[in-house]
Amino acid sequence: HSEIKNHFFLRNIQDTLQIDRLFRSAQKRILVLGAGSAGMEVVDACYKRVVKAILIEKEEKILPMFGETITCLVENQISGKVKVFKNTK
Repeated sequence: HSEIKNHFFLRNIQDTLQIDRLFRSAQKRILVLGAGSAGMEVVDACYKRVVKAILIEKEEKILPMFGETITCLVENQISGKVKVFKNTK
């Protein structure tokens, strides 16, 4: 991974702080892999900081652990704000 710059995992507070530093830099785009709870938190943080987010989810819907009602509500909220790719196995 040393040849890839600015890639982070979201596993602990240190990871969160590194991502926050990236948000504060000139970086204005971020690719988020996974539309579970943590991925959606990152997408929300991007939107609040005016950082363009692209979200990639391997399942057919975002927040796959939740029911259709929650999924549809969230998808409607982020529509037009985040580019979303689903079912990307």
